[in-house]
Amino acid sequence: MDRPGPALLEQIAGRPAALLIDAADTGDPPGSVRRLRGEDIESQTPGWSSHGLRLGESLALGRALGMLPARLDLYLVAIDPVQATAPVGPLTAPVARAARALVRHLAALVSVSPG
Repeated sequence: MDRPGPALLEQIAGRPAALLIDAADTGDPPGSVRRLRGEDIESQTPGWSSHGLRLGESLALGRALGMLPARLDLYLVAIDPVQATAPVGPLTAPVARAARALVRHLAALVSVSPG
């Protein structure tokens, strides 16, 4: 989903776990990956989204409404600040490498998780 805001809650409500992936200007070198868990997402994503309602705010709303999964992880792939404000275009090489590595990591994680 691109820029889901509160609509994200409909997608994750009632699930035991959710893995979210986003690209953002985190201040880290492009291609760096950060993993945030649960309530850390709400407190540590103040300006990292261009969604109508920021991700942290949407998740705080979901928590207040009892809609969040027991396990919630957010993986942020750092992008260049210029890329963050530019129209959608091709990924830079560091971001593309990080995205591919993250997909492999998450695919392995999901394939060994019970259930």
